[in-house]
Amino acid sequence: METHFNSTTKANVEAEDAKHTTPRMRIDTPTTTPPSTPTPAAAQANHIYREIKSIHQSLAPLKSLAPSDLVNTSLTRLVHLCIQPYGSELISHFYQTDNVQPLCQALQSICAIAEGHLERHWAQFILSETERTKDAPTPHSLLQTFPYYKNYIDLSLLEASLLRPFLPSSPSATLNFAFLGSGPLPLTSLVLPTHFPGAKIHNIDRDAEALALSERLTRALSMTHCSGAFGGVDGGGVRGVG
Repeated sequence: METHFNSTTKANVEAEDAKHTTPRMRIDTPTTTPPSTPTPAAAQANHIYREIKSIHQSLAPLKSLAPSDLVNTSLTRLVHLCIQPYGSELISHFYQTDNVQPLCQALQSICAIAEGHLERHWAQFILSETERTKDAPTPHSLLQTFPYYKNYIDLSLLEASLLRPFLPSSPSATLNFAFLGSGPLPLTSLVLPTHFPGAKIHNIDRDAEALALSERLTRALSMTHCSGAFGGVDGGGVRGVG
């Protein structure tokens, strides 16, 4: 039997075939490179940045940075972040983070003010406690309760190891150390002589009140090796205190 196809029949066949044909998927070539997957170091650097930013946001609005629950907690968080050992890759990622430099600079200024308040508070506390009664704890025992006392002890070990190669080798040589901006609680001045017995310490600060407070503290601690001096606000000469 002979079959004849006209144009209508052909169109119907093509339509039927199209029903059973898998449609072609359109794959567009991306015009931009997708972001790379963060490495563990990059992810940790970003986490540290967010933590530091959170600390700054909690401290920046405060009218006073004197010791308080919020100030103490925030600074303790910051200290714990700073004393951890970090690899070079993480550090590189951290400093490449957007706005990290102005954030760190702003936080440094806040920490300097808070540290001054903290030192003044503890110097006054130690003096008031030891002068209150004869049975009061010794100044040395009270000093060791300072929250960051252990950190200063550890830091003094590093400082001593850095200084030794540059100091006179003769055991009879007199050593003199000067600390600029020693503040009301000159802890480094107080612990460094444990590494260099007989050394003379000169504390220098532009704040005469803070220096006078540290003079009282060093006398209470029987630290006769310490002396103090302060410079005028106008940058003039250095005058002795005590």
